Amino acid sequence: MRQDGAEKVPAALGNLTQLNTLYLFANELSGPIPTELGKLINMEILALSRNRFTAGIPVSLSNLTKITTIFLHENQITGFIPPELGKLANLQTLDLRSNKLTAAIPPSLANLTKVTVLFLYENQITGSIPPELGKLVSLQSLDLSSNNLTAAIPVSLGNLTKLTYLSLFENQITGPIPQELGSLPQELGNLTSIVHIDLTNNSLSGVLPANICAGGKLEFFFMVSLNMFNGPIPRSLKTCTTLIRLFLEGNQLTGDISKSFGVYPQLVKMNLKYNRLFGEMTLNWGAYPQLEVLHFSGNMITGKIPPALSKLSNLVELKLNSNNLSGEIHNEIRNLTNLYSLNLSLNQLSGSIPPQLGKLINLGSLDISGNSLSGSIPDELGDCIKLQSLKINNNHFNGSLPGAIGNLRSLQIVLVAIVVCFTILSTIVIIFIHAHNKRKPQEIATTIGRDMFSVWNFDGRLVFDDIVRATENFDNKYIVGTGAHLQDGQIVAVKKLHSTEEVNDETRFHSEMEVLSQIRQRSIVKLYGFCSHPEYKFLVYNYIERGSLHMTLQNEEVAREFDWQKRSALVHDVAQAIAYLHYECNPPIIHRDITSNNILLDTSFKAYVSDFSTARILKPDSSNWRALAGTYSHMAPGTYFLFSH
Repeated sequence: MRQDGAEKVPAALGNLTQLNTLYLFANELSGPIPTELGKLINMEILALSRNRFTAGIPVSLSNLTKITTIFLHENQITGFIPPELGKLANLQTLDLRSNKLTAAIPPSLANLTKVTVLFLYENQITGSIPPELGKLVSLQSLDLSSNNLTAAIPVSLGNLTKLTYLSLFENQITGPIPQELGSLPQELGNLTSIVHIDLTNNSLSGVLPANICAGGKLEFFFMVSLNMFNGPIPRSLKTCTTLIRLFLEGNQLTGDISKSFGVYPQLVKMNLKYNRLFGEMTLNWGAYPQLEVLHFSGNMITGKIPPALSKLSNLVELKLNSNNLSGEIHNEIRNLTNLYSLNLSLNQLSGSIPPQLGKLINLGSLDISGNSLSGSIPDELGDCIKLQSLKINNNHFNGSLPGAIGNLRSLQIVLVAIVVCFTILSTIVIIFIHAHNKRKPQEIATTIGRDMFSVWNFDGRLVFDDIVRATENFDNKYIVGTGAHLQDGQIVAVKKLHSTEEVNDETRFHSEMEVLSQIRQRSIVKLYGFCSHPEYKFLVYNYIERGSLHMTLQNEEVAREFDWQKRSALVHDVAQAIAYLHYECNPPIIHRDITSNNILLDTSFKAYVSDFSTARILKPDSSNWRALAGTYSHMAPGTYFLFSH
C-alpha cells in the first residue's frame, strides 16, 4: 500500500499465518515494520533487508518461535535491539547491520544457542560487549565493527571454539586481547578455527600473543592496525603460511624484519608501516608471488633495497619511505610493470635515478624526495604516461626538468581551496588552480634543488605564481562566505602563514613540515605538503566540508543536529588523535593549539584535528620550551601565567 508517496508493508500480511518464508528485500519499502508480522507463527525466513524501513524492531517478532533467519540489514531502523529476541531458540542467522540502532547489546542474545551468524556492524551501538555472548557455542561469524563499543574484549569469547570470523574494528575497545581467545591474542586463545580477525582502529594495547597462528587456519588476520600494541612480532607469524592479509600498521611493535617474518605464498597485502621494526630486507622479501601491496613506511629499516623485490610481479604499491635505507635504486625495478605507487622518500638513498623507471608504464605516483640522489633527471620518466604525482624535491639533482615530463597529460598540479591564516586570526579563502597538463618544455625547465616546496612537488615558482594569480593576490572576494565562484576540480585547504621567529627558521620549518606530512590518522586532517617562499609560506591540507566546531556550535539549527552522541564521538576522536601525535609518532608531535576553531567537522560530524601551524616536534633531549604558542583563552592557566609574568 502507498502512503505519502512511499510503499509500506500492509498490516494485513499478518493474517497469512501459514506463511513460512517472506522475501521483500531490495525494494524501496519504507515506514515501520508492521507489528502484525509477529502473528506469522510459522515463519522461518524473514528477509526485509535493503529497504528504507524506519522506527524500531517490533517486539512482536519474538513470537516467531520457528524462525531461523532474520535479515533486516541496510535499512534506517532506529532504537534498541529488543531483548525479547533472545526467545528465538531456533534462530541461526541474525543480521541487523547498517542501520541506526543505538543502546547496548542485550545480554539475552546469549540464549540464541543455535545462532551461527550475528552481524550488528555499522550501527551506533554503545556499551561493552556482553560477556554472555561467550555462551553462543554455535557462533561462526561475529561482526560488531563500526559502532561505539567500549571497555575490553570479554574473556568469555574464548569459549566460541567454532568461530571463524571475528571483526571488531572501528570501535573504542580498550585493554589487551584476552589470552582465552586461544591460538590468538591472550583471551582469543582457544579459537583454533579462526580464519579472519579484524581489530583495526580501537584502543587495544599490550603484547600480541606469540601463538597467534597456532590453529594453522589464519587467513585474513592479522588486521590489528591503529591500536597501541607493543612488544615483539608474534613468533608464530613466521610459520603462518596461510596468511592472505597482514595489517599491523600504526602500533609500537618491534622486531627484526629479517627474522620475524617467513614466506607467505598466498599473501596479497602486507601493511607494517609506523611501527618500530628494524633490520635489513633479505632475499625472502622477493618470495611472495601474490603480493600486491607492501608498506614498510615509518620504521627503522636499514641496508639496501634488495633487487629480489623486482620478482614481485603483481606488486601495485611499494612504500618504504621514512626509514634508514641506503644505497642506490637498482635497475631491476623495471620488472615491476604493475606498480602504480612507489614511495622511497625520506631515506638515505644515493646515486642517480635509474632510467629504467621509465619502463613502469602503470606508475601513477613516484616519491623519491628527501634522499641524497644526484645527477640529472632522466628523460625516460616521460615514458611513465600514467604518472599523476611526481615528488623529487630535497635531493641533489642538477640540470633541467626534462620537457617530456611536462607533456604528460595525466600529471597534475592542482591547488584548489585555500585557507589563509595570519597565525592567530584565520581567514579562509577558496581557490582553484587548473592542472598545467600542456606546459611548454621551456616553461618547466627549471633547476631542481632544495627549493622549500612540497605540494605535489612540482616547481615551487610555478605553483606559487598559480596561487597568487588564482586568488588575485589574496583578494577578499575569495574568502569563504562572500560568494567565491568555484569551478570543477579537487578542493584542498591551504594556510598562508605570516612571519614569526619559528616560521622564519627555514631549517626547522622544513624538517617539521616533512614530519607533519607523514601523519596518517583518521581523525587528523591530512597535510598534503608545504611551500616556503621569501614572500609567502603555505601549508596545504585536505578540505573538510562543514568547517570548524566553533562555527557549528554558533549555528543553532546545526548545533541541534550535532547531538550528544555525536559530541561524545568527537571527544573520543580528538583524544585518539592527540594520543597518536604524542605516543605513536616518532619523534612525538605537540599540537599546542587545540581549540574549537581547530577541530573541523565533515558532513557527518566526524571530527578532524587541524591547523599544525604552531605544532612542534618534540626533541628527545628537550623537556621544555621557552616560547608561548597557541590561543591564550584555551591555555592551561599555569602556562599562561608562567609566560606572561
